[in-house]
Amino acid sequence: MQIAWRRVVKRYQLLGALPLSIGLVCLATACQRKAAVDSRAKDKRSIRAADADCLKAFEAKDAERAAACYTDDASLLPPNLPPVQGRPGIRATWSAFLATPAFAIDWHFTKMEVAAAGDLAFTVYGYEMNMQGPDGTPLRDQGKDLAFWKKQNGKWKMAADTFNSDLPLPAPAKTK
Repeated sequence: MQIAWRRVVKRYQLLGALPLSIGLVCLATACQRKAAVDSRAKDKRSIRAADADCLKAFEAKDAERAAACYTDDASLLPPNLPPVQGRPGIRATWSAFLATPAFAIDWHFTKMEVAAAGDLAFTVYGYEMNMQGPDGTPLRDQGKDLAFWKKQNGKWKMAADTFNSDLPLPAPAKTK
């Protein structure tokens, strides 16, 4: 009887050691995995380069290249206009802006943050824009912009973009 009992005890000891062995192997394997690489500095450089290409498109008054800065399903939220959805609408909106006589724009980053996962980012800008009004008078605007960026197929594109003026609204026209 004692011999049979010893066999049962040994069998259970082996079965108890099996999960412990599997656990140790899994732990050793997990410890060998490499930590995720923080690519945020590289991503910031890539966004700055993509943004510089966008600014060149605006300076060249090239609406096609300007629209290429956005994802296919991007949202543009310009002031005093309804929201614009998708690259074709964004192209049409920027085409109208860029066709305005004496249109010129410049912008600069004031803040940029990239998510630790390296697939989303946001940028805050200051901008200056000049154009000619309908009556030919020069118009100057300055303001801020907020853009959300997405990495798609290894390239950074704007997924949402909104801007508004820092200047006060003009006084309402006086009625007679």
